[in-house]
Amino acid sequence: DSPTAIQPVLIGSSARVLKIDATLREQGFLVGAVRPPTVADNAARLRITLSAAHEEKNIAQLLDAIADSLRVNP
Repeated sequence: DSPTAIQPVLIGSSARVLKIDATLREQGFLVGAVRPPTVADNAARLRITLSAAHEEKNIAQLLDAIADSLRVNP
């Protein structure tokens, strides 16, 4: 829960966050993979930046893609 346009999604492992980031990029979603030393060990996360240009359908598509990516990248 974040009151800003930047929404972190905690993943944990650096290797996993990089795999998920790559999977999302292949689908056309540009999110950031933040990992140590920027964050603590085992606190790697996706950094999603939302803007007024994003429509609800875009966000729904991203959420579906993240859910799929989490399943295929355990």
